[in-house]
Amino acid sequence: MPFLPICLHLLNLLDQSSGQAIEWHRQLLCHKAINPEHGGQGEEKKARWIERWLRNNGLCEVKRIDSLDARLPRGLRPNLLARYRPPRCKHMLWIVTHLDTVACGPLDLWQSDPFSLRIDGEVVGDVIGAEDA
Repeated sequence: MPFLPICLHLLNLLDQSSGQAIEWHRQLLCHKAINPEHGGQGEEKKARWIERWLRNNGLCEVKRIDSLDARLPRGLRPNLLARYRPPRCKHMLWIVTHLDTVACGPLDLWQSDPFSLRIDGEVVGDVIGAEDA
Protein backbone atom coordinates (compact mmCIF):
# COMPACT_ATOMS: atom_id res chain seq x y z
CA MET A 1 0.00 0.00 0.00
CA PRO A 2 1.55 3.34 -1.01
CA PHE A 3 2.06 6.10 1.55
CA LEU A 4 -0.65 8.52 0.35
CA PRO A 5 -3.49 5.97 0.70
CA ILE A 6 -2.34 5.29 4.29
CA CYS A 7 -2.64 8.98 5.13
CA LEU A 8 -6.03 9.20 3.42
CA HIS A 9 -7.18 6.09 5.31
CA LEU A 10 -6.16 7.65 8.65
CA LEU A 11 -7.87 10.95 7.79
CA ASN A 12 -11.01 9.06 6.80
CA LEU A 13 -11.01 7.20 10.12
CA LEU A 14 -10.71 10.52 11.98
CA ASP A 15 -13.48 12.09 9.91
CA GLN A 16 -15.85 9.18 10.59
CA SER A 17 -15.29 9.42 14.32
CA SER A 18 -15.16 13.18 14.95
CA GLY A 19 -17.57 12.93 17.90
CA GLN A 20 -15.36 10.27 19.44
CA ALA A 21 -12.30 12.43 18.79
CA ILE A 22 -13.84 15.27 20.80
CA GLU A 23 -14.67 12.91 23.67
CA TRP A 24 -11.17 11.43 23.48
CA HIS A 25 -9.68 14.94 23.74
CA ARG A 26 -11.96 15.65 26.71
CA GLN A 27 -10.61 12.54 28.47
CA LEU A 28 -7.05 13.37 27.49
CA LEU A 29 -7.29 16.81 29.10
CA CYS A 30 -8.59 15.56 32.43
CA HIS A 31 -5.51 13.35 32.87
CA LYS A 32 -3.12 16.00 34.16
CA ALA A 33 0.48 15.41 33.15
CA ILE A 34 2.36 18.39 34.53
CA ASN A 35 6.04 17.80 34.03
CA PRO A 36 8.45 17.80 36.97
CA GLU A 37 10.12 21.00 35.77
CA HIS A 38 6.87 22.72 36.78
CA GLY A 39 6.37 20.82 40.03
CA GLY A 40 4.08 18.15 38.60
CA GLN A 41 3.94 14.40 39.07
CA GLY A 42 4.72 13.67 35.44
CA GLU A 43 2.93 11.79 32.70
CA GLU A 44 2.47 8.28 34.16
CA LYS A 45 -1.33 8.36 34.59
CA LYS A 46 -1.90 9.89 31.16
CA ALA A 47 0.49 7.41 29.53
CA ARG A 48 -1.31 4.46 31.14
CA TRP A 49 -4.67 5.82 29.97
CA ILE A 50 -3.47 6.36 26.37
CA GLU A 51 -1.76 2.96 26.27
CA ARG A 52 -4.89 1.20 27.56
CA TRP A 53 -7.10 3.08 25.08
CA LEU A 54 -4.87 2.23 22.12
CA ARG A 55 -4.67 -1.45 23.11
CA ASN A 56 -8.43 -1.73 23.79
CA ASN A 57 -9.29 -0.18 20.43
CA GLY A 58 -6.81 -2.31 18.50
CA LEU A 59 -5.53 0.66 16.53
CA CYS A 60 -1.85 -0.13 16.70
CA GLU A 61 0.98 -1.89 18.45
CA VAL A 62 2.07 -0.08 21.60
CA LYS A 63 5.39 -0.30 23.40
CA ARG A 64 6.58 1.52 26.54
CA ILE A 65 10.05 3.03 26.48
CA ASP A 66 10.52 4.78 29.82
CA SER A 67 13.36 7.12 30.74
CA LEU A 68 14.86 7.60 34.19
CA ASP A 69 13.91 10.68 36.21
CA ALA A 70 14.68 10.70 39.95
CA ARG A 71 12.31 13.65 40.54
CA LEU A 72 9.24 11.43 40.15
CA PRO A 73 7.75 8.87 42.58
CA ARG A 74 8.42 5.89 40.26
CA GLY A 75 11.65 7.44 39.01
CA LEU A 76 10.48 7.13 35.42
CA ARG A 77 9.03 9.30 32.66
CA PRO A 78 6.90 7.27 30.27
CA ASN A 79 7.26 7.27 26.52
CA LEU A 80 4.93 5.42 24.20
CA LEU A 81 5.77 4.05 20.80
CA ALA A 82 2.58 3.34 18.88
CA ARG A 83 2.88 1.75 15.46
CA TYR A 84 0.06 1.73 12.93
CA ARG A 85 0.74 -0.38 9.87
CA PRO A 86 -2.07 -1.69 7.67
CA PRO A 87 -1.65 -5.14 6.07
CA ARG A 88 0.56 -5.26 2.96
CA CYS A 89 2.01 -1.85 3.77
CA LYS A 90 5.71 -1.21 3.26
CA HIS A 91 5.62 2.38 4.51
CA MET A 92 5.26 3.81 7.98
CA LEU A 93 3.98 7.19 9.18
CA TRP A 94 5.73 8.60 12.26
CA ILE A 95 3.97 11.12 14.47
CA VAL A 96 6.17 12.43 17.26
CA THR A 97 4.48 14.23 20.13
CA HIS A 98 4.67 14.64 23.90
CA LEU A 99 2.53 13.73 26.90
CA ASP A 100 3.31 16.48 29.40
CA THR A 101 1.69 19.84 29.97
CA VAL A 102 3.07 22.93 31.64
CA ALA A 103 1.60 24.17 34.90
CA CYS A 104 -1.52 26.25 34.35
CA GLY A 105 -0.74 28.88 36.96
CA PRO A 106 -3.41 30.38 39.22
CA LEU A 107 -6.84 28.92 38.38
CA ASP A 108 -8.58 32.24 39.09
CA LEU A 109 -6.92 33.66 35.95
CA TRP A 110 -8.74 31.14 33.74
CA GLN A 111 -12.29 31.55 32.40
CA SER A 112 -12.89 27.86 33.11
CA ASP A 113 -11.04 24.80 34.35
CA PRO A 114 -7.98 24.47 32.07
CA PHE A 115 -8.12 20.68 32.41
CA SER A 116 -11.69 20.45 31.10
CA LEU A 117 -12.83 20.76 27.52
CA ARG A 118 -15.35 23.52 26.91
CA ILE A 119 -17.16 23.72 23.60
CA ASP A 120 -18.63 27.08 22.69
CA GLY A 121 -20.75 26.43 19.60
CA GLU A 122 -18.41 24.80 17.13
CA VAL A 123 -15.28 26.27 18.71
CA VAL A 124 -13.31 24.31 21.28
CA GLY A 125 -11.92 26.78 23.77
CA ASP A 126 -10.40 27.46 27.16
CA VAL A 127 -8.27 24.34 27.27
CA ILE A 128 -4.75 24.45 28.59
CA GLY A 129 -2.63 25.68 25.72
CA ALA A 130 0.12 23.15 26.28
CA GLU A 131 -2.21 20.25 25.42
CA ASP A 132 -1.18 20.58 21.83
CA ALA A 133 -0.29 16.99 21.15
